Amino acid sequence: MKNDENQNIIILLISFLLLIVSLPFILVKKIKEKKRQEHMITQSKKQKQNKFSEIAPITTRQIASNLNQQEGFAFIEGEGKVHFWLYKISPNEHNMTVAAFFLRNYLPKWIEKLGYVIDFENIKMIKPNNEVPASIKGLLQLRGYNVAISVYSLCVHIDAYDKNEDLWWSGLIPLIE
Repeated sequence: MKNDENQNIIILLISFLLLIVSLPFILVKKIKEKKRQEHMITQSKKQKQNKFSEIAPITTRQIASNLNQQEGFAFIEGEGKVHFWLYKISPNEHNMTVAAFFLRNYLPKWIEKLGYVIDFENIKMIKPNNEVPASIKGLLQLRGYNVAISVYSLCVHIDAYDKNEDLWWSGLIPLIE
C-alpha cells in the first residue's frame, strides 16, 4: 500500500515538474502566436489602406485641377498613418457646383471601383464637429486647404473647415464589403 502511495506521489511530482518545465515553452508559443496574429491584422490594415491609396477619388484632370487636388498623410489614432486627398474649395458658386458634382458622381463610382458599396442608411453629417483630429486640421492648415477625404475603418471620412462660419464639419460614409 505504501508503495502505491509513494508511486502516486512520485508520479504527481514528476507531472508537476514536467508542467513547470513545459510552462515557459507553452507561454512562449502563445506569445508568438499572439504576435503573429497582431502582425497579420496590421498587415491586413496596411493592405486595405494601400488599396485605397492606389486609386484617387478624382481621376478627371479638369475636376481635380478645379478643386486643387493634392495628397497628404496624417496620423489617426488606432489607424496609424492614413492617406488623404486634399482639396481647396473656395465658397464661390463655380467651385461649390464642382464639389457637389464630385460628391454625387465621382465619389460613389470611386467607392464601387474599390469593391465596396455605400451604406446609405448610415451616412452621417456632423456639423459642427469639434472632434476633428488635430493631425487632419494641421495637415489642411499647413497646406492651405480646407477639405480632406480619406478611407479608414470601412468608412469614407470627409473633414472640412468652413471659413465663413469658422467651424469644422465631417461627413461619414460607411462602406460595405
